[in-house]
Amino acid sequence: AASDVYKRQEPAALTVSLVDRQQAVKVVKLALSIDPMLGVRLAGQVKLECQNKALGFVDSLEAPGWLKTRLLEATQHLHNSLESVKDFESDELREKTEQLDGIASETAIPELLRLLANSNPLVRLKAAEALSEIKSDDVISALLKLMERPDTLTYAAYALGRSGSKTAILGLLKLLEHADPLVHFRSVSALGNSGSKTAIPALLKLLEDPIPYKRSSAANALGKLGCETAIPALLKMLTDSHPHPRRSAANALGEIGSRTAIPNLLVLSEHPDADIRVEVAGALGEIGCETTIPALLKLLEDPEFIVHCRAVEALSRIGCETAIPSALTLLENSDPDVRLSALVALGNFARKCINKVTPYLSHLFTLVSTEANE
Repeated sequence: AASDVYKRQEPAALTVSLVDRQQAVKVVKLALSIDPMLGVRLAGQVKLECQNKALGFVDSLEAPGWLKTRLLEATQHLHNSLESVKDFESDELREKTEQLDGIASETAIPELLRLLANSNPLVRLKAAEALSEIKSDDVISALLKLMERPDTLTYAAYALGRSGSKTAILGLLKLLEHADPLVHFRSVSALGNSGSKTAIPALLKLLEDPIPYKRSSAANALGKLGCETAIPALLKMLTDSHPHPRRSAANALGEIGSRTAIPNLLVLSEHPDADIRVEVAGALGEIGCETTIPALLKLLEDPEFIVHCRAVEALSRIGCETAIPSALTLLENSDPDVRLSALVALGNFARKCINKVTPYLSHLFTLVSTEANE
């Protein structure tokens, strides 16, 4: 599909938006020699001051006039499409949402509560934000009741978490015992977003719950709270029998970002279970410490391909240029998920070490062009 091709071009597009003028113009010229449509995409992506020269390359192509016209129209179409999205947002949503901006009055409470069930998600979000600013126990009480309704649950939880008030936290803690799994899940998520340390003891207890989704959601919440107290339990959860808690524990350790977890993670990077090695690689990438590079490079040689992929992503987060060739190799894999993983990694590399990515652009353009034509 055209959207898939567009996504595959993203690392290259990101690259030309970051490099200096001289490099960007060279990149566009190179891309045009491999794939005109890719070159057009990049010509529209370069910094404003060198767009005229980049588009000049499109105009100077040895091609029929009608084709050059179509290519130049494609560049303008991309620009116009982006503008039309902005116009749609402003025309369709501004009137509904502007009136909600900055409202923090108790007289507006009934209407704001009603808007939490509005069909437009942006309206619901704005209403939740406004309610979270009103420091009233009546609002908290009403929001806690709305947690019982499927149509208002998500945004009521968001408002309660965002308010961070003591009354809201206590109400959310009570809802942890709710029989409805979705109410429990949203309550835990809200506690994680609240920034309140009051919730930590209850969340730590949930890490031992026999139900996997409860362990998983608690780990995510503790990660958002940056709770270093949870590190020992999260490290233990990396060997959980269920994949979701393992993944959440890895993400939480990354969000906490504590280097104290690194020694244990390095030991687990050699665990016989490939699923655990995958999550360890992800956590090391999230923490982003250069001392973990040797272990991650070793995981590039892992017999399990998924471990190899996660290690490439982790190294790209850290900016380890040694892994760039591995990411390019993954682009040639037959599995679309693997190719997507490689594109994410290349995008990270472009942000971290742009000068190290540019030598590989010719190969990257060729791969993108080949796949687009298949």
